[in-house]
Amino acid sequence: MICVENLTKIYGKTKVVNDLSFTVNPGKITGFVGNNGVGKTTTMLMMLGLKKTNGGRILYNNKSLSAYVDPLRVASFVSNDDIFNPGFTVREYLRSLAILFGIPKVRVEEVTKEVGLVDQSNKTIKKLSNGMKQKLKIAAAILAEPKYLILDEPFNGLDPENVKWLRNFLQNYVKNGERAVFISSHILIELA
Repeated sequence: MICVENLTKIYGKTKVVNDLSFTVNPGKITGFVGNNGVGKTTTMLMMLGLKKTNGGRILYNNKSLSAYVDPLRVASFVSNDDIFNPGFTVREYLRSLAILFGIPKVRVEEVTKEVGLVDQSNKTIKKLSNGMKQKLKIAAAILAEPKYLILDEPFNGLDPENVKWLRNFLQNYVKNGERAVFISSHILIELA
């Protein structure tokens, strides 16, 4: 499980995250709900070691993420931001990540199939719809087969068909009881 204990983040004199504690259990999708600007993304970035904390601790199966030899196999992140080189094709983007992180190239074909992007493999990213870009972000996040998937407002900009796809994907991701999803949103009904 992921165990977050007494997490705090301060910017200047403002406490953005104040003594936050929660757990994310295997086999579950855990929702993280709050208005825009209340610290959801900051919390997620601290969970991944991408922002320093001002207090508290984050443990993945009783160890900090930095204690793992291969942290990408433990936790991966799907950001709400565009992070792509828009001139890359879907396949080029995923292959570049696989090379960068020492992941076998066969995983590129596996994740492309898993998220339904086989027909778009040779399309440039700039030509993808929002839904297809979101699928590409998820494909990139699951390349290393992480146990924990952390998603920051992944439903933003998706049409109803892609919202349904994402819900089904996430439910299947945790179905074996060993993996977990931690997902933020400012819209409670999305998570319900």
